[in-house]
Amino acid sequence: MARSASTTFKSDIVSTVTDDQGNNNIQRYTYQLNYSLVAGYGTGTPNDSGVTFTQNNIFAFNSGVVSGNKSVALDFNSLNASNLGSDYTFNFEKVKGITIHNQATGTGYILTINATGTDGYTGIFNGGTGNLQIHPEGTFSYIDKFGTDCPASYGKLWLINDTANNISYQMVAVGTDTSLSTDTIPTP
Repeated sequence: MARSASTTFKSDIVSTVTDDQGNNNIQRYTYQLNYSLVAGYGTGTPNDSGVTFTQNNIFAFNSGVVSGNKSVALDFNSLNASNLGSDYTFNFEKVKGITIHNQATGTGYILTINATGTDGYTGIFNGGTGNLQIHPEGTFSYIDKFGTDCPASYGKLWLINDTANNISYQMVAVGTDTSLSTDTIPTP
């Protein structure tokens, strides 16, 4: 039995204008970027030893709740997450993509994402701390097909909830860890 794995990064907004004329709908125009990037399984980066496309060998999913007036650390040097139905602790050497979804629906249920402190993962914020807001039902996405280094002891992103209410979130991340075996893809 052959098995393969891939990751598709997508980030887009689709806007369509349609005129309703009786029984006919006439689509006037659609705007979108049609951006997507497909990554294979492994630890290579483009133009690295003949690899022509980006590769990942960590596929991680994490979800939880940030309690009112509290914060949660997502530590990419020791990220507890699910993969193929099992729980693992991942140590990212490079992060190639992160998406965080604020699942709250109420007005004002805002999560702030940042990389403060001496152990903050500032690489995805170009050396800054971030302090970006993720509004209800909104997302934060980061994609780097070459991978952003995640040095030991500098891998924390903080999700901060300044409201009195609990906020649920989901996070998916992909990247590489060369210490993992890439010759087999795990089964659930």
